[in-house]
Amino acid sequence: MIKNITDILLSKKTVYLCLFSMLFYYIFMYNAFDNWGNKYRDFGVNSMTFPGGDSRNIQKAALCYSKGFSYYSDNDCFNNSKIITDLYPESQTTPAYNYPPIVADVYGFFNDFSESFFQKFWFFNMLLLFVTILVYSFKYNYLLFPVILFSPVTLLAIERANIDGTAFAILFLPLILSTSIFIHLTFIGLASSIKLFPIVSYLILFRDKTDNFIKKLSALIIVLPLLLYSLFYFKEYTKATLYGFQSSFGLFSLKNSPYLLNYSQISTSLIIVYLILIITLVFFMLRAKRFMNSLLLNIKKLNKTKIHILLISLIVYISVFVVFTNWGYRFIFLIPAFLILSKLNDFISRISFSLIFITLWIPLIPHGWSFFNLFNYALFPWISIIFIISYKVHFLTKIK
Repeated sequence: MIKNITDILLSKKTVYLCLFSMLFYYIFMYNAFDNWGNKYRDFGVNSMTFPGGDSRNIQKAALCYSKGFSYYSDNDCFNNSKIITDLYPESQTTPAYNYPPIVADVYGFFNDFSESFFQKFWFFNMLLLFVTILVYSFKYNYLLFPVILFSPVTLLAIERANIDGTAFAILFLPLILSTSIFIHLTFIGLASSIKLFPIVSYLILFRDKTDNFIKKLSALIIVLPLLLYSLFYFKEYTKATLYGFQSSFGLFSLKNSPYLLNYSQISTSLIIVYLILIITLVFFMLRAKRFMNSLLLNIKKLNKTKIHILLISLIVYISVFVVFTNWGYRFIFLIPAFLILSKLNDFISRISFSLIFITLWIPLIPHGWSFFNLFNYALFPWISIIFIISYKVHFLTKIK
């Protein structure tokens, strides 16, 4: 009887996921570059005039490097956009190369700078993101698959071809598909070598004393050259990164608000006031036993894999919110936590889940990307509370 119920549920999940996967395929994968802009604008994404805008600087940097130019220099080769404008006459200016060098190294390894190869690169990045969302939805809450996949935030990552999608897959797929700490730490290093911020994930797994130290050290030794290679050029690719307010989030994004650009003292004061309010809220909420006991009980029920994934998803979000001003697609790193929290029924988890849900979809309304930014300010304290409690549960065995 139990086996029959399990089989029915599995079939139901499979049909549901296949249905929405096929829908996604026919809208965004099949003839992906036909009617490019309109299909994304219908889902709240202000598309660029050519596909894969955020990765065009990778294509151009790799091409210019093959001709002897540095990735991070201001040179005539990179400033010449003929490789794009020949195909997309209305193309916008390509920003300076703002990735670690390994990204362009990998692109240049294939020695193909054609549009057809770039479209394959775009497709591969999208496929990795799609598969990761599919696997996590299947495992934790299949009903949320279309909610995540068709959200403006996810589609922004796909439309821009930003390699946050690849970094997301490299970071999270091994966590759910393998139990090997060696594999987990190795892939964290690989993700961090192309987008540095996932490196904070090491703070979670290296604190787990139940695993073999030799395996951890071996993984770190393997990826250390790549991490050092990326860190060495940190100043170059961060200073080339553009920042904004709409379609963005982060503590200091408020400084980029069109209403505060010329009033830096006011924006700084607002950020300070916000921090004081958040610290106060978190302080008192952590002492509210009525709410904390329920959250604590739910977190204690999570298995090791779930709590690792939850903590890594949360610490990546918290760190990028506090340190960087991020474009909206980086919000995808909160998706694994979103799926896990969807199954928890305490007050804090429900608030966090609801805020993430709204933030994923609020870009659909007029001025929605500005509201997206503001909702991240509302979300941050609740995510911080869950992280603190989860961290205590996982690492402090004597917690009551």
